[in-house]
Amino acid sequence: MRRHYTLMALAVILFPISIFAQPWMQGFEDNPSDFREVQKAFNEYWKDKNIENGYYFEDGVKKKAYGWKQFKRAEWFIENRMKKDGRISTKSELYREWLAYQESNPAYKNRSGNAGNWQFVGPSTGFSGYGGIGRLNCIAFHPTDPNTYWVGAPAGGIWETTNNGTTWTSLTDDLPSLGVSDISVNPNDPDEIYIATGDRDGYDTYSAGVFKTTNGGATWTVTGLSFNEFGDYEVIGRLLMDPRDPTILIATTTDGIYRTEDSGGSWTKARTGRFLDAEFHPSNPDTVYSTTRPFNGWVELYRSIDGGTTWTMQASLNGCKRANIAVSANDPQLIQILSSGSDKGLDGLFKSTNGGNTITKYLQGTCSNNYLDWSDDGSSCGGQGYYDLSFTLNPLDADEVFLGGINAWRSSDGGVHGV
Repeated sequence: MRRHYTLMALAVILFPISIFAQPWMQGFEDNPSDFREVQKAFNEYWKDKNIENGYYFEDGVKKKAYGWKQFKRAEWFIENRMKKDGRISTKSELYREWLAYQESNPAYKNRSGNAGNWQFVGPSTGFSGYGGIGRLNCIAFHPTDPNTYWVGAPAGGIWETTNNGTTWTSLTDDLPSLGVSDISVNPNDPDEIYIATGDRDGYDTYSAGVFKTTNGGATWTVTGLSFNEFGDYEVIGRLLMDPRDPTILIATTTDGIYRTEDSGGSWTKARTGRFLDAEFHPSNPDTVYSTTRPFNGWVELYRSIDGGTTWTMQASLNGCKRANIAVSANDPQLIQILSSGSDKGLDGLFKSTNGGNTITKYLQGTCSNNYLDWSDDGSSCGGQGYYDLSFTLNPLDADEVFLGGINAWRSSDGGVHGV
């Protein structure tokens, strides 16, 4: 039986999560299947506000039209692909048609190189430097060649450079338009690469599972961990490869923590729940840390001491809605955690100096030290910490801390002060 997906499922893919809180989206609990119904409600809501570049004036005060730009981007996308019934084809439907076309056109299926002759024409900059030209979720480095590395995009697959970023090549043009949230490369055989599909940060795409290539990206196969992108609506947060044994990988997902011991052939669910970030202990890979992605309540820190086979909750990080873990080989027992709160700004910084046995909050986020907000001095409230959140420690100096929100910050005293 052919499945008809509702507009709401489509909207989850095209719109940021925050778009559902906008006033014009109220009253659509019945999940309309026709995009034109939502479009009509949007136009009715904004018709008297004279929007210009995402802003409008009310009582002489300039105000930001929250959600307006996001809707207009999605509207352009949908209107160019909308069927007569007001819906567009899902990626799964398009991919099935693409595979069927290749099967019926053997010459095209067996072609060498990409079809067409495309050239980049821009843009490569925006008004704010990098702003407005897209985002990337992750980066992975070649184990021996510093000029080769890979990046994963929220909805554009995995890209490779072999000349230190001068030029880039897409490795996933023949896959569905998947997001890539994490990349793991076999250090003994760099042609073996694993990608965690989906967009863990903004939900621009959902996960089809973990894909694998053994020929440097020429061809890809789905591993034993697979999801239905338009049915399961799961995302993968991290994909870690055991540094001692590349056949062992750990995936944190919104469906739990999964583990494989046979290079992805089969996976075992090691823990139920909604999980996001994860890191190995720097000197003892039997110890692994992971944070949850809360639906209700606060982030929890979990730890495994048997290589990810079993997990135990170590702490509940009250007030924290999203958290990233950072470790350093310079101080293997140290765990630092960056957290965002309910207002999407800085909730604070947590620390454990004994491998997760105990954990304390040593920096409380306020509107005067909010390193996740839009200002360059952290002097305002709010931010985008629900998806703009990066955190790492210098592997040679654990006191050098780097965090990223809307802006990037560095501390040289273990996170107490940012510069």
